[in-house]
Amino acid sequence: MICRCLALLLILLVASQSVFARETCCVRTVGTLPISGADSATSNAIIGIWDGALMNAAETDCPLVVDFISLEGAGELNRYIDRMIEAATGEKPDPARRDQGAFGYLDYQFTGSFTYNAAAGQYSLAMRLFDPDHNATVKEGSTSWAEAKDDPDPVLRFGRQAIAQLAMSFSPLDELIYEYERIPDSCDVEPEKDPVEPEEEISLKISDIVDQNGRPSKGWQRIFVAVEKGEILNGIPREGFRVFEVGDGAVEVKYKALDTCRSEKEKITVYNSCNKESDYIGVPEAQIAEHEFDIEPKKIQGEIEYNNKVKLRLQDFVLSVVIKGSIPFTIHIDEKPSRIEGDGTIPLKGNGSADECSIDVNGSMSAELTGKLKGKRGEEQKLIFRIKQIWHPQRSIITCPDDKIQFPGPLATQMEEKWKIEFPFEDGHRVEWHPPPIPGVRGEFYLVLHIPCLREK
Repeated sequence: MICRCLALLLILLVASQSVFARETCCVRTVGTLPISGADSATSNAIIGIWDGALMNAAETDCPLVVDFISLEGAGELNRYIDRMIEAATGEKPDPARRDQGAFGYLDYQFTGSFTYNAAAGQYSLAMRLFDPDHNATVKEGSTSWAEAKDDPDPVLRFGRQAIAQLAMSFSPLDELIYEYERIPDSCDVEPEKDPVEPEEEISLKISDIVDQNGRPSKGWQRIFVAVEKGEILNGIPREGFRVFEVGDGAVEVKYKALDTCRSEKEKITVYNSCNKESDYIGVPEAQIAEHEFDIEPKKIQGEIEYNNKVKLRLQDFVLSVVIKGSIPFTIHIDEKPSRIEGDGTIPLKGNGSADECSIDVNGSMSAELTGKLKGKRGEEQKLIFRIKQIWHPQRSIITCPDDKIQFPGPLATQMEEKWKIEFPFEDGHRVEWHPPPIPGVRGEFYLVLHIPCLREK
């Protein structure tokens, strides 16, 4: 059963930006159904006395406001909201909902049973406040009175006061319903650990979910949970939130931190909801808790890319040589001072031709990386690398129509060099570098810094 007032609220929220309340203020529609066992005139008279007594005594206010709906008013409300739903969604009203009658969308129903004991000359009335969404009785009571013989109003001559007094036993109605629902007003939020590492998955425990009087909220109540930077992996998705039932009062939220190279503050925020229906998720109402914790990377992965094309002369051949590959590295930022380590090997390949002959050159360069990340977090930072490069001996193969010759390449013996280079701490930055001096070598030599977790998501 969909609450019509909440349906209206949802339509309005879809049409405009969501603005969450600073305090909980839920509206509950209440109506009195025709009294069983009574003829139409007697039923209407009892309802008039009953509703009048409760409405006259009502001074409802947030966090729960009671709105009495009459039989006629409920029918008009249903028809009006049906038209709004159809205009907003293009969907015709559900006939099954209409079949529930004018009171089908009330949050709470007063139901009554009227009996007459002729032998005792006594009338009795039993009344119940019923929650149709959870098939639960909130409160019930009964009263009786003697008939007034030879009176124009034999049923209610002495029944008015008894009915009104029974009605007042359900007052204040807003407090009675709030005590039954126990809408969440506060809770505790505790991450499994703090700080967490980037992309780490942990549990966030939400517990001690209570109403404004400190009583545990009903298990069917829902909370809406949001995080600013990471991701919630469980719960029911709902427009930037994940929705959870309160259950036994301990909710486990599965959380995954964002991938980041920097220290971040994460915030989890919890909202309550005015919705009480089992088949409708609802919308968030008011914030009831927030908690911050840290995301702290311990290590940062990256790589230095070599991607260069050069020309060089070898005997009568002009060669095109490609030096292409990457050296991976790790920055240990949890150490003081921070430390860089990495190593790898990059292939060197070249080819060329002269007359009817061709030449192929193959070799490699290995590198060891050390260094540190310089600068404070939140300020301009630099990566300082110390690179030890070893150019390994190359082999060349000349292929002619009648022969194939293998001989040393341009670099016939191993060569080692050490040098220092700085990068700003940003992904994709390119700097120029210089290879060991080899006669006849021309070209451009660049290094590119790659740090994936610094890329914009």
